[in-house]
Amino acid sequence: MTGEFSGIAVPVLSMFDESFKINKDAQELLVKHVINNGANVLFLNGSTGEGQFLQEHHPHERVTLIQATRAAISSMNDSTPVIFGLYGESRDEVVTQYEFILDAIDDAGKTAKVDGFVIAPPLTRKMNMDELESYFRSIISQVREPVFLYNNPSKFGRNNIPVSMLDDLLSHFDHLKGFKDSSPSIEYKMEAIKVILNKDCVNFYTGKEGDFFNCLTGTTVEQAKRIGCIPSIGNVLNLPSKIWNSSLKGKEAFARDLQEQLNGIRNKIYHEASKPGKAQRGGKIAFSILYRSRVPRYHPVVSPEYEMKLEKTTIDGIRTNLELALQEGFMQLVP
Repeated sequence: MTGEFSGIAVPVLSMFDESFKINKDAQELLVKHVINNGANVLFLNGSTGEGQFLQEHHPHERVTLIQATRAAISSMNDSTPVIFGLYGESRDEVVTQYEFILDAIDDAGKTAKVDGFVIAPPLTRKMNMDELESYFRSIISQVREPVFLYNNPSKFGRNNIPVSMLDDLLSHFDHLKGFKDSSPSIEYKMEAIKVILNKDCVNFYTGKEGDFFNCLTGTTVEQAKRIGCIPSIGNVLNLPSKIWNSSLKGKEAFARDLQEQLNGIRNKIYHEASKPGKAQRGGKIAFSILYRSRVPRYHPVVSPEYEMKLEKTTIDGIRTNLELALQEGFMQLVP
């Protein structure tokens, strides 16, 4: 069984204005673009969405982010589920953030709703295995909605979630519905996939969009339904969705070709591939190029840690590759 959270879970960018408030018009249009380009799930307040920055510096803007997202979904008569990232150094900090969001949603009424929550290890604190499992158990037991675990040692205190721990947690919690891995190891991903495929109604997502085809290789169509991706480039391109849908149709060679094209064009839109914030800057610059006439007062703004002055030639290169993506059908603009 796959459930409502299968497939491409796009980590939606947070569209800041110059004061780091959410630009509602830009956010709604981005969400429409993302859904229009094959998103099955919307992941708000993730790393790509600069969620840690929002949570620390502008926590109330997270509610505006949810409201703008829901407004866009409603305007499309759509039902795409929304999941939301929570962060902290301790169990109490994460649960406090969870309760804050629930209270804010209650105050906002029907304009805000979250269908599930993404939980990661502590931000900077390295834990031993017993501590880490206790950390997850104590948080998951407090969350009533579906939960998704996020493994990314480079961003979360060098904590790597062992596959055996994942297996234990999945056996204990029925509402643990998914696992995202952004570690560099394809071997680890394949071990995690084996565990997940032995469970019902649980999905695996690679956070490394360049590994997507490798994760799907050798699987049956039924298995492929439960192997998804959380691609930052899904904010711009529909190629991750095309790869997944091709695999579901058994078109492995075509999916491999699409993966190669994704890897090539993604790096050109992301420009400075070695610099932090490349997905955030590249995605927001791409949006401003594609929809300048629709949101004329929008300017790409990233959190201070990702700020970087770009040369005109770099911007021109992004524009050229967006034109290529449109010509190749790798992107569909919102009418």
